[in-house]
Amino acid sequence: MEMFEVRYFQAVASLESINLASQKLFVSTSALSKAIKRLEEELQVDLFVKDGRNIRLTEKGKLFHKKAQQLIDLEKGIKVSLSEEKSKPEITIAGPEVFLANYGVSLIRDWQKKFPEATFTFMNIDQSAVNDVLASKKADICITTNLTQKNAHLDYKQIDKTNSATYIGPKHPLYNKKGSIPVSELLKYDFLSPSEETGQISDGWRDDKFPRNLRYKDVGLKTLESLIESGMAVGYLPTSLGDTLKAKKIEITGCPYKCEQKVFLVFNKDDLDWLL
Repeated sequence: MEMFEVRYFQAVASLESINLASQKLFVSTSALSKAIKRLEEELQVDLFVKDGRNIRLTEKGKLFHKKAQQLIDLEKGIKVSLSEEKSKPEITIAGPEVFLANYGVSLIRDWQKKFPEATFTFMNIDQSAVNDVLASKKADICITTNLTQKNAHLDYKQIDKTNSATYIGPKHPLYNKKGSIPVSELLKYDFLSPSEETGQISDGWRDDKFPRNLRYKDVGLKTLESLIESGMAVGYLPTSLGDTLKAKKIEITGCPYKCEQKVFLVFNKDDLDWLL
């Protein structure tokens, strides 16, 4: 029994689809099928049964699903326990770019003290993908404010509470306007949003009450900075990001809504005792 076969099985078992597992793992469907067949021959049990066009776990398959995860966790724990002497930990942190730039960098400052030889990978994802990247072991830990799809197999640790505010750059037509700005006047100008998940804007602005002209969507950090500082767009941003820009935080009248979000670290249970 090879560990890569166990990981292949886990991906197929979690999705109950060889095609979907193939897309997530970037492995051919034939390689996955062969790996599962070898496991079934070695264990002398059927792990899956066909259900129409789909497949589902047998009772033995469900049992092996649990045991396989224990094997994967044990392997990772062994590598980690020996990491300070014999290896360099490779830690992948996933989340929206606006969170990685702030919280991700702060986290690795502390981790580097504990693991001086560690290497870090940053994975920019939509918050809606948190469960998938953790289940497939593509990331070790995720940063998110979205707990709408809370999973019983995951742990959640709050690390901050953040507020959002409206920012405009020095070249924006409203920049030199004194005092508060009516929301009706602000809405005449183009907005940007740093992320758009499954077709829905997720920056916290109440578009259902005060619809904006969102000309720029799913904007990366450098582009976001340029659009705001050039005066081309208004940004509704976490203050931890907006306060770092060459921009002014403005007060708005006529809009009673405020966006306050809790920021969480999300990880597989028992996976990160060594890190946290």
